[in-house]
Amino acid sequence: MTRSSLLFIACTLAVNSSAQVDLPVFGKQQVINGYAKDIEGEVLSYFSVYPEHATTALLTRCTDGKKAIAWETAAIPFVERESIQYFYFSWIAAHNSTTSGGDRSFDLFINDQLALTFTTHHNTKPGSWSAVAADSTKLVFEYSKMDRHGDAHGFAHLRVPRKYITLGQPVKLKVVGHAQDSPDWFMTFRYTFEEKVEVEALPFLAAQRPKPVQVTVMHFGASKNEHG
Repeated sequence: MTRSSLLFIACTLAVNSSAQVDLPVFGKQQVINGYAKDIEGEVLSYFSVYPEHATTALLTRCTDGKKAIAWETAAIPFVERESIQYFYFSWIAAHNSTTSGGDRSFDLFINDQLALTFTTHHNTKPGSWSAVAADSTKLVFEYSKMDRHGDAHGFAHLRVPRKYITLGQPVKLKVVGHAQDSPDWFMTFRYTFEEKVEVEALPFLAAQRPKPVQVTVMHFGASKNEHG
């Protein structure tokens, strides 16, 4: 480790397909990675809530009603209890807000079935929102921060009824912008939550002891303190 003045160690642990997470609106749930693999759609490099990690996104716009993005979630873990009614998915998402020309609507499909329609709004102070269907499918956008244009970045959390679920298989999710003749957009980031620890040696003076390092921890799930 002393052969280089700049030490970089990236230790990627086994990827978790699901983890216990305290979600807004839904509370503490076993959450499945909401993005695992592209199916279709335009890919764009863009800022995210994790700008050093999630750097590209699938992009749909409210143009002609045909612009779609689609992706697979992680595989659904096998569960012993048949009484489980809902499964929960999370992924990194964004939509324009300050730069939006008005209210924009998008259809969300689950396994190619129309599940719900959600609407984003022009707002110079973006925030969280939700949309729900008659069968209790529910999408929650958890607002985290604005980008330099004033648009909304955060996390999408989706509650899916069991009727859509096949254990051991991924779920196909698709978002299509309505035909509103607008470039306004919604993004799903091509990033799978995983356990990751990165350690990087920082620039230092010859006299400095010990050498300074920067540690970045990416964690999917509850903190260790929550488990005692």
